[in-house]
Amino acid sequence: MPRPDPHQKKGTKNLKKLVGKDDMEKLHCLSGMKYQYQAKWVLNAFWSKPLNSTDKAFKDNAAMREKVFEWHQFFAKLDPDSSQGCDLMQQKAHMFLEKQTEASTWLDLKEKMKALDSDHNMRLSLAEYLVHHFKLDIKYLVNVVANVDASYQAKLDACQAKMEEAEVMHEEQVAALEETLRISAEIKAFKAALQKETERLLKIINDESVSNVKRMKAKHELNDVVSGARAKRKGIKGKDPDFLKVAKIKQAAAVRREKKATKAAKAALKEASAEFDKLSQVKGVASQGTLWWMGRDLEFMKKYMSQKEYARKQRKLAKKKNSTAAE
Repeated sequence: MPRPDPHQKKGTKNLKKLVGKDDMEKLHCLSGMKYQYQAKWVLNAFWSKPLNSTDKAFKDNAAMREKVFEWHQFFAKLDPDSSQGCDLMQQKAHMFLEKQTEASTWLDLKEKMKALDSDHNMRLSLAEYLVHHFKLDIKYLVNVVANVDASYQAKLDACQAKMEEAEVMHEEQVAALEETLRISAEIKAFKAALQKETERLLKIINDESVSNVKRMKAKHELNDVVSGARAKRKGIKGKDPDFLKVAKIKQAAAVRREKKATKAAKAALKEASAEFDKLSQVKGVASQGTLWWMGRDLEFMKKYMSQKEYARKQRKLAKKKNSTAAE
């Protein structure tokens, strides 16, 4: 399937120092890294330094840290490459801005996008959004270098690697879960529609006030519903019992994939947590923004893998499917 945007590109790995002839080129370099690295760079740069004349540093403002984490998730959700992406095409960027800003019309969004897109490539990176939202000092942001000693950097890199592995496993788990829930919802909707049609026809058949011709017609229709003969002949997916058979086979396969993905995700999360615990023992070092991010990311993944959250997602998807069917 072709990409909706031929200019879509995946993000690069983290850099210790941004490259570029001037500050705007360096900002463009930052915008090319994966979303999480853009967010971590900004968090590290302004962990102890106030963001602007009115907003405190990230270390003293939990609400702002949380907003950065939420925005990162939103960008990844809109990106075809999920967390592996680095910026959004204009249409997707507008979707983000509609939810996160007060811009209400197309012209408002267009002007907002024009102001945010620092390199005028008609795309929006998380770094560009954070710079403009927090009114950050670009010169300081793109030229700052974390003062991290080699031994700590090795621990940081090891933890980063485990975190990335856990995140990939987590995304596979999410995809498998969503596929399982989607198929389950389809099966439930199919059975409900079949039950509704059966009850409608039985009501006609058992109503003696209805003419014999109509009751006989209803009996033939009921036989068709039970056997699926007409549905197969006419290609009516919603009444074809073969659809249900295939869906159940797919559901069983999806459940197996989900269990396998969940097991792998939990194992990766356990390893990442162990590396994070080791890293957390080291005090008085830089990259505190990265350290906070890792802890927050682990917290998010642990919550997602809980049975309670799984059940919540099942209810949410079922509700969404039911409301769509009602329309």
